[in-house]
Amino acid sequence: MSLKERIDREMKEALKSGDKTRLNTIRSIRAALLEKEVSIRVGGKGELSEEQELEVVMGLAKRRRAAIEQFTAGNRPDLAETKLLTGG
Repeated sequence: MSLKERIDREMKEALKSGDKTRLNTIRSIRAALLEKEVSIRVGGKGELSEEQELEVVMGLAKRRRAAIEQFTAGNRPDLAETKLLTGG
């Protein structure tokens, strides 16, 4: 199962369970993957390789960690926790 298929399955489960935090996180990952896919398109449909998908997810994680560090350094643990949970 590809990462894209797994994300779609996880999104459906989050919708059914009503877990808004999980749903928002999955949606942000899905949007980032779609954005990358669109950026590599050349005259048709662009498919991401597993390495490209992993690169996107790792980039999101890196940005999230940086934001958490900045919020923590700025004495805003409430925002750091929100960023940790939702990725928003």
